[in-house]
Amino acid sequence: MTHIIIVGQGLAGLFAANVAASRGLQVTLVAQGRGGLSLSHGCLDLGRTPLRPFPDQSLSSALAIFLDLAASRGLRFTGEDGAALRLPTAAGTMRATQYAPESLARGDLQEARPAWIANLAGFRDFDAGVVVRGLRDSGLEAQAVTLPLPSPAARD
Repeated sequence: MTHIIIVGQGLAGLFAANVAASRGLQVTLVAQGRGGLSLSHGCLDLGRTPLRPFPDQSLSSALAIFLDLAASRGLRFTGEDGAALRLPTAAGTMRATQYAPESLARGDLQEARPAWIANLAGFRDFDAGVVVRGLRDSGLEAQAVTLPLPSPAARD
């Protein structure tokens, strides 16, 4: 049996380990700390556009495997090659990405429609006003709304 060592527990390392194990390889995943996955926005930025296609099918094959793996675990992505979703960031700027979890992709601001950004009452690490100001500076219609937290302890 072939043994493979993968260093890093970010999205790429975990994906590589999963694919290798599913193909019958013995896998050792080497990592320290929490890794960067918890800081990830969850989107796939492939750098692929109609003007810059990749020369082979390896990325398309890997993408298909990833999308199937994610869907089998209940995480469905949406997107398409050569098209960009325009999603707001927590700083109120816009970022383009090709594939995003369906729940996140619902924030695609390609269409001219108002964006509603929610504050959670008492939540300490997010300010919808910052996002709204940034979106308005970009020429988008945006409004902040405050929603209650399910419990006071949830703010931490």
